[in-house]
Amino acid sequence: MTTIEREYSSLKGLQYYDLFENIISAHPTPPETLDPTRVEEMKRLYDVNSSQATAIAGTVHNKGFSLIQGPPGTGKTKTILGIIGYVLTNVSVDGAQPILHPGQKTSSTESKRKILICAPSNAAVDELVLRLMGGIKDSKGQIFKPRVVRLG
Repeated sequence: MTTIEREYSSLKGLQYYDLFENIISAHPTPPETLDPTRVEEMKRLYDVNSSQATAIAGTVHNKGFSLIQGPPGTGKTKTILGIIGYVLTNVSVDGAQPILHPGQKTSSTESKRKILICAPSNAAVDELVLRLMGGIKDSKGQIFKPRVVRLG
């Protein structure tokens, strides 16, 4: 019953969301034309398959939002962790300064780049949080541990 109640609340409040038009129009953002070398780089950096690498490469340069879905065991969590690691540590994604690893020196004020991750269950959120706290790969393939706040 809780899930149905949450869906109902989300639909009733949809008109107040910034992405309302994108969601309701059901017109996906055209996929980026990906350079095969970029996909290969993502495969190597994040140790993922071609489909996951394509999702990572396509998501990090997408102007809209991305939905990662699939049956259990298909690598959704690994793909999401690759996206997070790349977005948090790559300057070219949006021009903002990347998150610095602990011990790295900053040239000016520390970055305030943040990312919101949502999942349909507490178990899914817990799994992502545990993996993030264990460390993820950055845009150069190095392990780092981002700061994590879990709500809910």
